[in-house]
Amino acid sequence: SEHDWVEEHVAAYLARGLDAAEAERLESHARDCADCAATLADERRLDAGLNTLFASSRPDASLENVLVARLRTATLARRS
Repeated sequence: SEHDWVEEHVAAYLARGLDAAEAERLESHARDCADCAATLADERRLDAGLNTLFASSRPDASLENVLVARLRTATLARRS
């Protein structure tokens, strides 16, 4: 059902991991469905709380680039 789909994808939505069509699907359903709107609001509050809680221990923004580069290097080394 659409409710199940929203519940399965709300975390990806908040992390900006959905494509534009998927994001619109979730937003559209949440506008029309009080239950899914409440789920989205709850998840937004949880996300905001976690961001606040871990703000002081958040790694430097360049960490992702370093990790991706190392993973690529390790993968290429295993293929050789």
